[in-house]
Amino acid sequence: MTTQLSSNLRIWALASCALFAVNESTLAAPQMPTDPGIHWSVTGDLEYQSNVFRSTNNAQSDVALGIKPTAVWIGELEASRFNLGYRGNYAQYNDFSDENYNDHTFSGKYDYALSERLLIGVDGSYELAHEGRGASGSAANIAKDLVEMDTTTLGARLSFGRRVARAQINLNIKQSQLRFDDGERLDGTPIISSLRDRDVTSLGSNIYYRIMPKTWIIADLQYSDTEYQRLSILDSSETKLLIGAAWEGTAKTSGEVRIGYLKKNFSTNLIEDFGGFTVEGDLTWEPKEFSRVILSLGRSTQESGDLNSDFFVTNRMSITWQHELTSRISFSVAALAQNDEFQQTARSDDFLQGNLSASYRLKRWLELGANYSYQERDSNVALNYDNHTVGISVTVTPGAT
Repeated sequence: MTTQLSSNLRIWALASCALFAVNESTLAAPQMPTDPGIHWSVTGDLEYQSNVFRSTNNAQSDVALGIKPTAVWIGELEASRFNLGYRGNYAQYNDFSDENYNDHTFSGKYDYALSERLLIGVDGSYELAHEGRGASGSAANIAKDLVEMDTTTLGARLSFGRRVARAQINLNIKQSQLRFDDGERLDGTPIISSLRDRDVTSLGSNIYYRIMPKTWIIADLQYSDTEYQRLSILDSSETKLLIGAAWEGTAKTSGEVRIGYLKKNFSTNLIEDFGGFTVEGDLTWEPKEFSRVILSLGRSTQESGDLNSDFFVTNRMSITWQHELTSRISFSVAALAQNDEFQQTARSDDFLQGNLSASYRLKRWLELGANYSYQERDSNVALNYDNHTVGISVTVTPGAT
């Protein structure tokens, strides 16, 4: 029975890592370790950016040196499994030192199998980060320094049943706190970014019901409550009801797609409520063992960094092709298209992004990389920009196989 419980925990860990990878990047995601032990790696990169400030008319270029360390400790104790992790992202610019940043993410997770059918878990994270210039939902680029923020998240979940059996029911709860540091504009006047401070409580439940050996239908209910600390007029709640399907290894494809309806209600009558179609989907096609195509799409609401708008609706689609030429050489081609429609204002942003990267595994623990990316924002409120990034990197992963 202990072996079976351990196997269940490994499956749950793999699913959690897949979810983390999807959420962390819109284009491509690194493979997350799942085997017990201490895993760490360090990536150093040198990047040239043609438009550091994502400016419309006054593009200025610079070169940045980046360091990205990661470390995770994964352990198993019979019916339990845990991990503790750290991820860093540091950059230093040659000319524009005000753009330097040091981002840190600390995370932890604990899963316990009460039986072969019942799993419980808790997790938490603390992140010190910055808001990228020209990011989705950001305000006009008038800040002298980067907008810095910290996010604290605590969550718990329960899973009953097994997907390989007939059905599985999942319940989860999450509490997040977002806090922003105030700054100043280029003209010296203050920017009160702390007006965006908020607490978010999320509840979710879903059921996977197996209709074929590797195919499930899904029913999903999600609820979130957002409470602003200083702008209570923006307090809101959102409910999503989705149905969909998940499949594995069917005709070389796997994926999960959910479609449904979302409703966002504000605590005041001064802001119009919103209701509309929502979708979440990730599909993978593997024509060969060494080649993979990933399609991701979504439609959702997001809190706005532009306080002239109460929120915005984002529609996105990305496609990534990952291919291994040999056991040492691989490359990836990715593209992203996204539209942000801001509510209570006429603002509309269209994003295009493309990425081409290649890697060469010199040793099992040493990988060399090169990449090129293009970013473009087309906005109807004079926030247009384009940026070219060219970079090279070195990744050291002791113990890699």
